[in-house]
Amino acid sequence: MPAVLLKEKINTDKKPLQKKDLDSNIIEERVFILKRLREMLIAQKEKFKNYLNLLEKEEEAILDEDTEKIEVHIHVEHSILKEIFSFQKVIKPLEDLYRIKFPEKEKSVPKLKKSLASLKEKVLARNEKNRNLLKSKITYLRQEIKAIKKNRRIRSPYSEVSTPSIIDITT
Repeated sequence: MPAVLLKEKINTDKKPLQKKDLDSNIIEERVFILKRLREMLIAQKEKFKNYLNLLEKEEEAILDEDTEKIEVHIHVEHSILKEIFSFQKVIKPLEDLYRIKFPEKEKSVPKLKKSLASLKEKVLARNEKNRNLLKSKITYLRQEIKAIKKNRRIRSPYSEVSTPSIIDITT
């Protein structure tokens, strides 16, 4: 019997949640999800802008044939890509929550996603351009190396003076 009385006491201590409380909790949850999703999308957008700037600088380094700068750019590129992928791991569940909590469309998030998609396309195009430029430079360098190797194989007939193999001692 004491368990039943304790159960009744717990129920009486708690005030039943009113509709206003439920609505405010739902609204607060939606606002939190929306703010967090927007923050993550904006942060990812900034990372893509940084990546695009890096790719522009990388193109200059490729054209200048500065291997040290290219190497530095590649290391920075890897770290930025890791950050972008980690943002994506956080954004995906937030987007799922967003779709569940906001069946009606909210206007700012689709605009952010659209601008982010546009930025992704620019990054992919720039990356493809740099990759093709790098491939052409590598092809050019390979041809130069082959030409140098061919020049080493061609020897002048005057480069080596032959030593006599038979000595005439009849005189």
